[in-house]
Amino acid sequence: MVKKLYLSPICPHKDLKCLEGEFLPNKPLDNFVNYDCDIYANENGKRKLIAKFRQNIINPDLADLAIDSFKKEAKKSSGKRGIASGQIDIKKLSKNVKKIVNPNSITSKVIWKDGRMSKYYLANPVNSIIAGYFDQPLLSKKSEILKKGLSPCRTTYFTEKKQKEWHQVLPLVKRVNTIYRTLLPSKFSAQKKLCKKIPQYCIDNTIFTTLTINYNWQTACHVDKGDLTEGYSCITVSEEGTWTGGYLSIPRFALTFDIRHGDILIFNPHEYHCNSKIIPKTKEYTRLSVVYYFREGLLKC
Repeated sequence: MVKKLYLSPICPHKDLKCLEGEFLPNKPLDNFVNYDCDIYANENGKRKLIAKFRQNIINPDLADLAIDSFKKEAKKSSGKRGIASGQIDIKKLSKNVKKIVNPNSITSKVIWKDGRMSKYYLANPVNSIIAGYFDQPLLSKKSEILKKGLSPCRTTYFTEKKQKEWHQVLPLVKRVNTIYRTLLPSKFSAQKKLCKKIPQYCIDNTIFTTLTINYNWQTACHVDKGDLTEGYSCITVSEEGTWTGGYLSIPRFALTFDIRHGDILIFNPHEYHCNSKIIPKTKEYTRLSVVYYFREGLLKC
């Protein structure tokens, strides 16, 4: 049976801006969810869906596909993820960094050990990649695209270069698409109409344009930028070995979700959220989260 929770926020949304880039304590918040549940917000006299959580709704073999396809690339990747990577920390940067120019920021230029200042801004390295389609150009091609007035929309490196792995994981994406259609039919229909405007940027006839894949990464408090304003995102987790933590929390409603292999969370990505630290129980372990969503900027392409 699916339980329903009706929660009042502990503060206005804007009051949580002070938590941007911060890592929350590892202890779960008051409303700990590890069971089938629909959660709604009671705010300003209105009721709005925050999230829907379902356990064991994805076949384990399908959940394994994410590890088979994404783990190798996500494990070695160190890209910029903005606020979600947290306040820049010299301990997480290259050993060649002597000093951070703006130590209280998310990104900063640095002073190398030979005394030179970096020409570009650094952020904490993270193990995260994107797949599918994106509405921003590669940094290496940004100036050329702006100069020539070309479309910034593109196929991601993973989808273009890792064809075998990409096609291998599509059954999982389609399963998540089906679950979304079942649990949020009205939102699904609205997003499907948008996909008909840009079918070349929607993943294999689903309502998703983009996937973000995170490997063993604790995210800092942030809201997802660029996602469809009225849309909801889906998160699945694929795991190997044994670990605890990695809880996804939505602090404004004191909500914490324990998402495990075969589970799915559909939630409002415009609420501040973050993950707790992942604590390994075995030497080798994997917590691979996949976020499925629609990039609103692709509609302009």
